[in-house]
Amino acid sequence: MRLFITMIEIMLQRLSIPVAFLLIILTDVASGQSTDLQNFKVAASGHHLWIIKQEKLGSDQQHLYHHTSEMGGAYLSPFMPLLEAPDRFFSWESRVWQMYSLPSKDRRDYRRDVYSVEAIWHEPTGEYRPSPLDHLKNQPSLPSVGRLIDVCGSGEGALALLIPEQHADVSISGRPGSPPDQPILESPQLLRLRGGKWNHIELPEGIPLSEGSSLCAVGLDGQGISILTPGDSFNRMATVSRRTAEGNWSRFDLDLGGQKIVEVLPVGNQIALIQEHDHNGDWIVSFIRQSGRLHIATLPDPHRHRAIASFDGRLRHFKLKKDGTLSWQHLDPFTGTMSEWEDFQVQSLSQRAIWQTVVFSGLVLLALFLALALKPQDSEPIRLPSDCSPLPIGLRGTGLLIDLAIGGFLVTLIFDVQFSDLLHHPLLGGTLESMFPYTAMALLTFAISLLGELLTRTTLGKAVLGGRVISSDGRQPTVKQILVRNLYKLALLFIPPIGVLMFRNPNLQGIPELKSNTMIVQEIEKPDET
Repeated sequence: MRLFITMIEIMLQRLSIPVAFLLIILTDVASGQSTDLQNFKVAASGHHLWIIKQEKLGSDQQHLYHHTSEMGGAYLSPFMPLLEAPDRFFSWESRVWQMYSLPSKDRRDYRRDVYSVEAIWHEPTGEYRPSPLDHLKNQPSLPSVGRLIDVCGSGEGALALLIPEQHADVSISGRPGSPPDQPILESPQLLRLRGGKWNHIELPEGIPLSEGSSLCAVGLDGQGISILTPGDSFNRMATVSRRTAEGNWSRFDLDLGGQKIVEVLPVGNQIALIQEHDHNGDWIVSFIRQSGRLHIATLPDPHRHRAIASFDGRLRHFKLKKDGTLSWQHLDPFTGTMSEWEDFQVQSLSQRAIWQTVVFSGLVLLALFLALALKPQDSEPIRLPSDCSPLPIGLRGTGLLIDLAIGGFLVTLIFDVQFSDLLHHPLLGGTLESMFPYTAMALLTFAISLLGELLTRTTLGKAVLGGRVISSDGRQPTVKQILVRNLYKLALLFIPPIGVLMFRNPNLQGIPELKSNTMIVQEIEKPDET
């Protein structure tokens, strides 16, 4: 008996490795994930398409890509890197939202953080650029109570559908929801993100909702709302509830034909229903009508890494190849035929962007050449008081940074921008929104410096370092001189290379000082005569 037990143990030990390997393979197949390929996410409406996928094959880095019909082909424009893919990803036209759900310690509810970014057309380069420029914008978090059923973008902001946790697995009849900040969700809620907060949209009494409900915007302007709720787990019948832009609700029944719902998408003024065939996994595409489903096409050859979205008035079918290449084909809504597959390519820098870079670089080099090649001429002799000397360049630069820091701090408080936004100089190009923080900081610094020099002949930055402004003849500067030097100082903030001129002047005068016949000096201690 002992010998038999020993033989069994040896056999199990030898089989442990192949069995474990087989379990890993079976687990990978069951989960639908490949060891060398990750899924991708697609969100689209109107003329804007958003995609999140691996930056490159084998990398864990996720990247947000953008595509529009103006690109003239299957091109993806890299928008920004992401630390991780969001749990929910949805859009409307040029704005896309991302939601990250983090479970609480007791796992009874979730913290639902929401971020967004918008694509803004930049005319000089002929391309779309993100706004904010280099980060996602924080949005109010979605209330953490209840079960989040579905989210979508609309013409009036993001939409979210919540139902009570205890009713998540059964169909319920909704009544007007309780306030969004209630700690326990007692009835369904339809919320819309607008005006910096999630606003409650009243649901009609008796509206059927369940965990299988699908939410989408309706109409070209995206102001209508549609909710599709399956009546049972067999997908025989469903209820479609619609809300007009004026707030009127209507309802009708829809025969699902026993097929599982994959997606509900707005396509122009219509709603597309994508279902999965219960035998072969094909995707069945149809338009929703009150009279029933209008079958359009069947998408065969199911692909583990595929998606469908509405773009440019048509349904687009996407798949991710094993080599990491993303492809798409479009569906003709009249004939139901699919186009040939077309591979996406990452768009290179546009011609207009290249020319913009060349022009700006040329302007900077020209300003640098003029500053170095042209020797400044003094308009009148310099007469410094015996107790003064020119303020060193290092101290002058430090004083300017202090003045800029004050202006930048006020801009972040007044306009609610990030500190990193202040570093985007207008010479770098970009959208008007991206240029605004630095421009506002420069103008505010100009105003503060002008006021300070008019009243005290110095600024806070200069005063901290012991500097003040005097006329080249040693007297107090006039109002005109203060105004002229600050106007040229403002120009210096927008074209920094011309500041090199200061290094070639024996009295450390830059263009603002030369044009206004002023100097920045510091007090020097007189030696004791005893």
